[in-house]
Amino acid sequence: MKHEGRVNGAMFDQAQMRILTWSEDGTARLWDIPGDLDFPHEYLVLQVQALTGTRLDLQRRQISVIRTKEWQALQEQYLAIARSHAKECQYPRQNLYLRFWGKGE
Repeated sequence: MKHEGRVNGAMFDQAQMRILTWSEDGTARLWDIPGDLDFPHEYLVLQVQALTGTRLDLQRRQISVIRTKEWQALQEQYLAIARSHAKECQYPRQNLYLRFWGKGE
């Protein structure tokens, strides 16, 4: 799905979970937004490993399961970073930490 004409504008919905775009071609589109929009890029691999318990090796094209103790350590590291980031996050409703852990802490 795409616009055929130039996109004239875009805006978040109230929940910050979707973006509405409108175009010269007279169409409007509603796009789902995946994941943390402003989570620090240098920690994205850590985030995926901590949330999924898997590691992706692009060179070998393999996915492996992370051993339990290492996964727990990665989760602790991720949670410390995510907790700190949540305090200054620009998109709190998209923040995975706040959605899954932060409310109970």
